[in-house]
Amino acid sequence: MLIPPFYTDFGKNTRIGKGYMIQQGCVFFDRGGITIGDNVQIAPKVNLVTLNHDLSAGGNRKATYCKPIVIEDNVWIGIDATILPGVTLGRNCVVAAGSVVTKDVPANMIAAGNPAKIVKQIK
Repeated sequence: MLIPPFYTDFGKNTRIGKGYMIQQGCVFFDRGGITIGDNVQIAPKVNLVTLNHDLSAGGNRKATYCKPIVIEDNVWIGIDATILPGVTLGRNCVVAAGSVVTKDVPANMIAAGNPAKIVKQIK
């Protein structure tokens, strides 16, 4: 189920599995590709962002680069979280509300904060 409003820059680069729930106000920048597994729960106002700008000194800030986001099965992403380019969220993990995920979250872990860090293992 997807509850509008929902925003995307392309849409055609997003793959979604079965049994998902995407709440209202989510934004998916999917130029780099977004893969969402089965039974994933995405709370309101979540941002999945696959593109960024050149951050090197003297770099071209107008140019963008893309890296895919992969969300494995049974992941829960809390309200107002942001997942950045190149991140994989492992099976059964939880991303706490308001978190900014800059690195992969292994399976069965809870990540929280800005930047998000592993805070607990799910048993």
